[in-house]
Amino acid sequence: MANPLLNYIGLKKETAFGTPVSVDKYLKINESDGIQINNDIQYVESILAGVHAKNKEAFKGKIEISGGYELPLTPQYPVLILYSALGGFNTTTIETGVYKHTLTEQLTKPSLSVEQKIGEIVKKFAGFRVSNFSIEGKAGEMFTLSFEGMAKNQADATETTPVYESHRVLNFADVSYVKIGGTDFKGKIEEMSIEYNNNLEPFYSLGSNTLQESYSKPSEIGGKFTMYLDSVSKQIFDDMVAGQTRDIEILINGDTLGNTNFSIKIIIPKAIFESSESKISTDYNALDVEFQGIYDNTNGLVKIEVVNDISSY
Repeated sequence: MANPLLNYIGLKKETAFGTPVSVDKYLKINESDGIQINNDIQYVESILAGVHAKNKEAFKGKIEISGGYELPLTPQYPVLILYSALGGFNTTTIETGVYKHTLTEQLTKPSLSVEQKIGEIVKKFAGFRVSNFSIEGKAGEMFTLSFEGMAKNQADATETTPVYESHRVLNFADVSYVKIGGTDFKGKIEEMSIEYNNNLEPFYSLGSNTLQESYSKPSEIGGKFTMYLDSVSKQIFDDMVAGQTRDIEILINGDTLGNTNFSIKIIIPKAIFESSESKISTDYNALDVEFQGIYDNTNGLVKIEVVNDISSY
């Protein structure tokens, strides 16, 4: 029996959808479901005289290769996950060895080759596109990135040697600010989550069990804040009641890099708080607020800026 401590996940952006490439970036993975294969077996239940059995024949249906992972949030390799989900990508040089990657929405999504080793099973999944991701953080804990997606095909692979990124995991103390409508509420927020979904769908055709393409439907972004309720944070409740839209900007800074820092900035240009909850209890007065992003004609639905030391993906 193979040691579970030898399991790994590696990935790399493909140049052509569904054409596998050698992986070179390995993710620090938490316990996760991983990518699974479902053959969707179809059964023939025709009535045959004298035959008592229900299933007379069987064949493979639409082969679904899908799944996802949870990992600690870091500012280097997980950029590929955000890239695949959002689609738009631009890199600029801040200074020697320091680069800013700006991710925005684009209809065409890049695909990834994902190499997954679980015990003796080593598989390479090609044509993997991320359909959704969530970023979550809570006081006292590390930030996590969870994502799901679907792949075009799979094949056995040869085990490789993982090389992980050098930057540490980002945690709650790395939050520089959480601005809502320009005001920093970082000191009032205990817990936060951001969820993005491009609503990716598979396309199957005659003549093949595997999907031939995957395409995005209208996208969504939303999230939730758990806040300490006082006269300052009450403004968020008032905005919810009034139906006001606000921009949201979150900056998480990592270690020093040149004259700046490794960082991840999430910008939602326009959001509306759709619900709030504040329960009566003996604990502190908490305000749970949920929001949805609204498309902004100038700045779109979402933008993520990542500063690190990787020149290209």
